[in-house]
Amino acid sequence: MTLDIVPVQSERRMLVGEEIRLRFRLFDSDSGRTPAEMGPLRVLVYQPTGARRGHGWARPIGGGHYEVAFPVPGEGPYYLFFSCPKSRVGFGQLPYLVLRAPEAGAPEVSRASESAPAVHQC
Repeated sequence: MTLDIVPVQSERRMLVGEEIRLRFRLFDSDSGRTPAEMGPLRVLVYQPTGARRGHGWARPIGGGHYEVAFPVPGEGPYYLFFSCPKSRVGFGQLPYLVLRAPEAGAPEVSRASESAPAVHQC
């Protein structure tokens, strides 16, 4: 099984300076199916400038979808790395997401590289 993560469009508008609720989907990219219950995922959020770093939890909300909330106090990129303690999958073993928070407008979320392969082989 090869696990992959993709952002899911939220109906709630995300704004810089507020807490953002980010949704994403975890799935087996080989079959397209949701893996068995993996429990909450640990999330590491940081800015490459070192200005901000934090940890949190992404909670399962059903159907392989997860939601994580974290503050985005200012503009710039934010990297989100994921781990699954229940399955012993570490931060470097799952794809990561990049949130780009512009000075004006709503932040955008994408995979680190849309062409990047899924990482973890189970």
